[in-house]
Amino acid sequence: MLNNYYYYATIGYNKLKERTRKGIPEGMRGVAWIKIAGVRELKYGREYLYKSLLSKINNPNFIEQKEEDVIIRDLHRTFPKNMIFNDKLGEEIYSWIDKFKSDNIDDKFYYYYDDATYLVTISYLYDGKKRRGYQLLLTDDTNNQEYIKLLDNYNNELIIEVKEKTQYLEELHDKLILGIAQLVDSRDNSTGGHIKRTSYIMRIFVTEVRKYNKYNLDDEFYDDIIKAAPMHDLGKIAVDDVILRKPGKYTKEEFEIMKHHASYGAEILDKILEGTDEKFKTIACNVAHFHHERVDGSGYPNGLTKDQIPIEARMMAICDVYDALVSKRVYKERMSFEEAKKIILEGMGSQFDNELRIYFLNSVDKFEEYYSSLEDF
Repeated sequence: MLNNYYYYATIGYNKLKERTRKGIPEGMRGVAWIKIAGVRELKYGREYLYKSLLSKINNPNFIEQKEEDVIIRDLHRTFPKNMIFNDKLGEEIYSWIDKFKSDNIDDKFYYYYDDATYLVTISYLYDGKKRRGYQLLLTDDTNNQEYIKLLDNYNNELIIEVKEKTQYLEELHDKLILGIAQLVDSRDNSTGGHIKRTSYIMRIFVTEVRKYNKYNLDDEFYDDIIKAAPMHDLGKIAVDDVILRKPGKYTKEEFEIMKHHASYGAEILDKILEGTDEKFKTIACNVAHFHHERVDGSGYPNGLTKDQIPIEARMMAICDVYDALVSKRVYKERMSFEEAKKIILEGMGSQFDNELRIYFLNSVDKFEEYYSSLEDF
């Protein structure tokens, strides 16, 4: 293994000539070398290193550069046998020195050779008080880097493990919520299978909206809308079974009670989603709370108008009503696809957001294809 090496570069051939008392190859503007940095060798000082290098340089191989540049030579004989000085390393040395010269801050670099890692530390080389060049200390940092890599791998494994466990808990949480929603759906005599169907067509509808992305929403937002769709009627769990399971139309008073399921749903979701993704919680609460609002202000529970209604609730409203129209209920038969389509389009601008018309039209054929594949709805 390579232990510690010094790399010296000197600028200005006059000083070099004065110290070595040797001739400099014609046109040579500087010279660079590597030397083992053992204390016994360094005690002879820089002059010893200059002579040691010049004795190894063959004149035909020198490279001429500008006076302020560092000269990199073929110095393979000054390197240990397990490390070859080549053009690639020469270019690396140039780049290290250039970065160091640019700000005097970047003074540490890494060089990788075979299975070893070397820490390169650059500093200025002084002749008395005058700056004459650069010196590079190469330290074998392999063991330290392997230890750091080991720690990084351990940390990465830990991060992955925590991420997997977190994902598992989130999926379990979502399944529990979906299970509750499906339980509520099974209690409602009038809307059996509604949760599953509306979730499916909501995915189709959101996909069309996402294509154009008129609302400049990110993918996470669209994914969250799809994920929140099954929870839109969760508030029905707080409605009395006498009303929820009534085998017929509601009276005016019963309908007023049923309307509260929207606000109940938002309250329940706000509590059970506490501590989870805040963005998703907001979307889920909005879908549950406002999917019965109408853009003309005649909806419930708050009588909101158009842009006051969150976009996720406006989208849910279309899918919710479409399913109600084409599905069989205890108080009505199924409506044809054409009639349901007509009613939705007639409601654009009053019940539904007219800006969503194009996305509904792009989705409705896929809606019909999906419902046609079902045995009972």
